[in-house]
Amino acid sequence: MTLRKLPALAGAAVLALGLAACGGESVAGPDDAAVAFFSAVNTGDCERAEELVHSSEDIFGQMCPMLVAQFEDEDFAPTVDEVTENGDTATVTMTYDGTPEDISMVKVDGAWKVDLDEVF
Repeated sequence: MTLRKLPALAGAAVLALGLAACGGESVAGPDDAAVAFFSAVNTGDCERAEELVHSSEDIFGQMCPMLVAQFEDEDFAPTVDEVTENGDTATVTMTYDGTPEDISMVKVDGAWKVDLDEVF
């Protein structure tokens, strides 16, 4: 896991505040899933965030509290700049604090998820 990517993940969290009411509902596109994931992390809902990630290793349960702690005193205002879909994978480009970051997404059983294997 690179520490450089943690601020990017944290930055994207605020994007999702508008979707916080979605709860356990499914999300439509990769950008919606990324936003919902970061909203869940931003609000401390690790259970919901874990539903929106894909990883070959069971690491998110340990990582989420660290991400939540990183977000708690921050005021983020990221934007979704671009979404590039290629079959069952996608890249969501988000900008935070003037720095664009690519978030890798993967479709699993018809649902878009943050691909932790690619992000970290």
